[in-house]
Formats: sequence, C-alpha cells, structure tokens
Amino acid sequence: MKYLSIIFLLVVLSSCVNFTNIKSARTLPPNKTKDHFVYTRFALPESGGEIEGVILVPEFVFVKKLKKNLDWGVKLGLDAKVNGNLKYQFIGNYNSKFAVSLLPEIGIGFMPGGQKDVYSVPLSFQAELPLLITYHFTDEFFITTAPKVLDYMTPDGNLTMLAWSTGLQFGKKVNWTLAYSYFYLAKKPLSSNVFFDKANVFEIGIKFNMFKNGRTFAARI
Repeated sequence: MKYLSIIFLLVVLSSCVNFTNIKSARTLPPNKTKDHFVYTRFALPESGGEIEGVILVPEFVFVKKLKKNLDWGVKLGLDAKVNGNLKYQFIGNYNSKFAVSLLPEIGIGFMPGGQKDVYSVPLSFQAELPLLITYHFTDEFFITTAPKVLDYMTPDGNLTMLAWSTGLQFGKKVNWTLAYSYFYLAKKPLSSNVFFDKANVFEIGIKFNMFKNGRTFAARI
C-alpha cells in the first residue's frame, strides 16, 4: 500500500506540475503571432516530511495569438499528458511591468485506479483555473504567483485541490525557472485511502527555443 501511495502521489503531482509551470501573465506581443519551445522540469514533491521522488518531464509547448490580450496553447508531455489552455490578460498589456491573467486549462492523462493493481492506469480528465499575477523586472526576468483550483475526474471519483505556486523565470536564449507550489486536497473519493492531504513541490525548469538562430523571451509565454 505504501508503494501504491507513493506512485499515486508522483503521478498526481507530476500532472499538477504540468499545470503549474511558472509563466508570465503577459500575452504575445502584436508582432509575434505564435511561439513554440521545449520545457523540461525537474520537480521534487514532498509530503509528510519526506521527498517522494524526482520527476523529470520534457514538454513541447505551442502558443498562438487569437487576438489582443488572448492566446491559446497546447502542451504535450512525455508523462502522457495533453493539455490545452486559453490565456486572457485583463490587467496590463504585452509590455506592462505588472500583468494579471486568467489561464483556464483542461487536459487528459493517466491515473492509477483503485487499490487493485499499481499498473491500473485508465484515462483521467483534469481541469485547472489559475490566476496569474506577474511583475517584470525586465522582459527576461520576472516573478509570478498563481493561486488556483484543480479538479481531477479519476476512476475512483473526483479529486479537488486548492493550490498556490510562485516562482522566478530568467534568461534570454535559455530561460530558467525556480518555483515552489503548495497543494491542499479539498475533496477526495470516499472509496480510496491512498490520497495525500497536502504536499509541497519544488521545481527547477529549463526552456529551450526551437528556432535555430532565435531565442524565446521568457516575458512572452
């Protein structure tokens, strides 16, 4: 049971980290209609005073401008996650030092089911509603904090979490992220006892631009 709980914790929190990458609340500027890059994260989830393992997941991210202050994006992770999102910036613009956005996101992935078999991993549906609040020291150096609600439709029932993330992103040709997230389990299925009540996640991320001679501005994504 202990190992099943650890596996479940790692899978759930890997999904959460997938949702909580620190990013700017700014949307794409007028002269940039789309962007794409690879983001690789190293995450350490902690629960009950113990580090449960190390998560290493590369993601491919694509972002496209729909109109002023509104972008849509998709993320494909090697942890079998596919997520889509919209970013609506309602305070500031593409070059404001202070910016605030809503970033509703939905996705699908795999989730350990029940207590029968650790290899029982049916599809689950995931949703998140974060509020991104960002202050830019420069275009390539900013701090973001993001309170959020997350919901997982799992084989055992709905799992709802309240969470908060904060972190720094900096760099030009290569962007680095240092972040911390806190998760509180607000609702869990009555039929299962393998869920955690709260957890901390520490993250180091690195983002590479996909263009050979270009660079990704951390401020834009």
